[in-house]
Amino acid sequence: MVRALDSLDWRALASTEGVASNEEPFWSWDSRFLVFSLGGKLKRVDVAGGPAQALCDFTGGNVRGGFWTRDGKIVFGANNSPLMQVAAGGGVPTPLFRLEAGELTERNPVLLPDGRHFLYSRASPGTDANGVFVGSLDAKLDQHGKRLFADRFVPHYVPSLEPGGGGGFAGAEEVYAVLCGYVDLAVQGLTQILLLAS
Repeated sequence: MVRALDSLDWRALASTEGVASNEEPFWSWDSRFLVFSLGGKLKRVDVAGGPAQALCDFTGGNVRGGFWTRDGKIVFGANNSPLMQVAAGGGVPTPLFRLEAGELTERNPVLLPDGRHFLYSRASPGTDANGVFVGSLDAKLDQHGKRLFADRFVPHYVPSLEPGGGGGFAGAEEVYAVLCGYVDLAVQGLTQILLLAS
């Protein structure tokens, strides 16, 4: 179901009947399309109307977040899988990274403002591969990036309001906020606790 911010009326999107309640769909960069999985396929649907279009085969259970870049790349997470990528027009999905020994999944990628770096979570309990990381679209299969948090949460990004910009707050489940420069991937320090977990 979707609705415009200036309306109280909800409407169903075509071809989305049967989507799992624990699905984590995501928007295209221009908010025209919603990406989700159903019936063994990764699909996109135009929120203005019309049937969904299949992008690729999808056997990862449920979509676990993702993003769609301005240059037409879709990156998405799934159960028991590395982050995957596919062209916005469809095709064969390929892994963005390679799962390490003992690593269970990579998910919840969030694109950062430079359009090349992103936050994502990795599940590998008891190892250095567990937590929230900063990755790059230009990285090789074994270049997972810098870890921001040792605990695995769903990451978020909020741009800084400081004059000049150049960074923002990377949060995880609204528990931590870290001021980070997303270009050099430098964590400048734990700045504040937003909300303690209850």
